[in-house]
Amino acid sequence: MSRESSKYLKHRRFVVSACLVVSSSISRRSLCTSPPKNASTGGRLWQRIPLRRGLLLPQLGFGTGRPGGSREPQVTLEDGRRRLVAAVKTALRTGYRLVDTSLFSGMETAVVEGIRQSGVERSEVVVATKLLQMAHNSSEAVHASVENSLRNLNCSCIDLYLLQSPRAGRILDVWPQLIRLRNEGLIGALGVSNFGAHQLEGMRQSGLELPEVNQVEVHCWRQLPALTEYHRTHGIVTMCMAPLARGEMFGKTEVATIAQELGQTEAAVAVRWCLQMGYIPIPRSVRSSRILENTASGFELSVSQMERIGRMNVAYVACRKASPCCEIPWEAIAESIPDKSLWDESKKRKVEAAERRSQLQEERARKALERKQQQIRAQVSSQNSQSRRKSEIVILSELVQQQMGERYLRKLNFWSTWLPPMAVRSRLHRASADGHYARLSEAQQQLQLVSLGPELSHELLTTEL
Repeated sequence: MSRESSKYLKHRRFVVSACLVVSSSISRRSLCTSPPKNASTGGRLWQRIPLRRGLLLPQLGFGTGRPGGSREPQVTLEDGRRRLVAAVKTALRTGYRLVDTSLFSGMETAVVEGIRQSGVERSEVVVATKLLQMAHNSSEAVHASVENSLRNLNCSCIDLYLLQSPRAGRILDVWPQLIRLRNEGLIGALGVSNFGAHQLEGMRQSGLELPEVNQVEVHCWRQLPALTEYHRTHGIVTMCMAPLARGEMFGKTEVATIAQELGQTEAAVAVRWCLQMGYIPIPRSVRSSRILENTASGFELSVSQMERIGRMNVAYVACRKASPCCEIPWEAIAESIPDKSLWDESKKRKVEAAERRSQLQEERARKALERKQQQIRAQVSSQNSQSRRKSEIVILSELVQQQMGERYLRKLNFWSTWLPPMAVRSRLHRASADGHYARLSEAQQQLQLVSLGPELSHELLTTEL
């Protein structure tokens, strides 16, 4: 951190510590006031949900993201910024009082500009932003990320600051740093995003203070009952990221039927379900008509309709890179940065393919080794067999030479090429007795044919010794 930044930080901390009580009381009173003059929606839009440390969050939020980018490549960054400024202005004039953004999106200044153009007092608006994931690498980066957001939002205290994802890792180091910054007055309330129940439990068992908010993908089609029950048990507010499932489930489930029954859109029904469950949905749009539609005002879901939606949970994931992070083991994120394959499906598929290739190579190598071993055993066996055969042929040669003379010895050498020693011995004894192979018994001829083959057998049968 530079010397100028350090002086700036010390001065701001002094000002904040001196004025914190007064400013917070004024801010809280303004959050509890009646709707602004430009509001055109019903009373439920103004309901506040208290956090553990006293901040009152508006129950309906406005998601911003980053217009353009990969989902809208035809929209330039500057056009996206202008669209976002207009959308924030429309949302605030419609009645929204919670705006969600992030430092990574690069749109914090656009949110401030939208608030300014709306004419709504800044003290009436709660702004939530997030820590850069790369800032988890060091304490200096954490401070720098908070500093940048404070500068972009033009404020001395961030209303709600979220740890963006567990996949950034090193939670045991980063979370206490954010707690200290909150205690110094630079952050109003702390929360997390995309954390699962086992990760939150890991924080609790490690002695860390639990977050006040968990921003996670929860909607009609992904209700996460175990996680939301954990939230209720430990005083954590559920903030619904992508409450419309990005529109990917519209027209496919019971929500469409309920929307027809009520004469509403599926988007309005999905937001209303979140509101009646006690969650904080943050729908996102840049179109004025949809911004108004997403307030889900003027109607309520009946008990039976809520039950029908409750039975419709299909665990559908719309945020395919962010939401899987809630499944990363606590041990992988507590003190280190987890491997990308634990949460990125494409990376996971690559790792699995590499493992399959490695297993295939190992199997091939194992089979090749077995074949080589079999060949060596066969060679050794063959060599042993040939050695035994040679020794027996030598003994028979001596015997034949003694009893039958040189003629029989030549024939023996010919036979020994084709017959095992026992067969050679049998034929020699018969030959010495009868004089010709043509006089062998029928059984011996059959044995000879099997052992020698037809052509050689015929030659030997018709040859006189």
